[in-house]
Amino acid sequence: MAVMNIEQVSADMPLSPLYIIHGEEDLLRIEALDTLRAAAKKQGYLNREVFTADNGADWDELLQSAGSAGLFADLKLLEIHIPNGKPGKNGGDALQTFAERLPEDTVSLILLPKLEKAQTQAKWFTALTAKGTVLEAKAISAQALPQWIKGRLKKVGLDIEPDALALFAERVEGNLLAARQEIGKLALLHPQTIPSTSPMPKPPSPTSPVSTCSSFPAHG
Repeated sequence: MAVMNIEQVSADMPLSPLYIIHGEEDLLRIEALDTLRAAAKKQGYLNREVFTADNGADWDELLQSAGSAGLFADLKLLEIHIPNGKPGKNGGDALQTFAERLPEDTVSLILLPKLEKAQTQAKWFTALTAKGTVLEAKAISAQALPQWIKGRLKKVGLDIEPDALALFAERVEGNLLAARQEIGKLALLHPQTIPSTSPMPKPPSPTSPVSTCSSFPAHG
């Protein structure tokens, strides 16, 4: 099983045939998906197909689609979304078959939420991870959040004073999606260093309109 740090995913990296993205941190899963989509597009995987495993999912259709060549034999990006992380018996069997016969000229992405231990030990999951690269979106702890924020600020060319950093981390209350939005705003307001006197974000409310959707449309 190949494991990669989810925050090291790059649009410029060579792509593997299969990626399994799972974990409880929504932002990190969204960003990894968006980055892999960008990498696929950059590397010529222009035929994109999306399969969402809901209650009425036709797993035979997935296997048929995976086994078929793309339009004019184009390179294909195949996304398999399993929102509840539970494919069921038919889905589990299909995913095992899929892992054993990965489609050619295709980059496949399996999208899953946070998984319980029993799910990570299921035959379908171990079959996928044996053939693919695992990207786990682990939660950022309260202790690690300030350094995470500082690292994100550094990526946009900003430094931050210690007092301002502590206040920032306290205000976002572990909500990485809210933190990313605020970092974008701060990048526009401050050319270099964020002083301790700078207004910090307000705590996010349960009804805050923070999007958990990917920045890409559902279908290409």
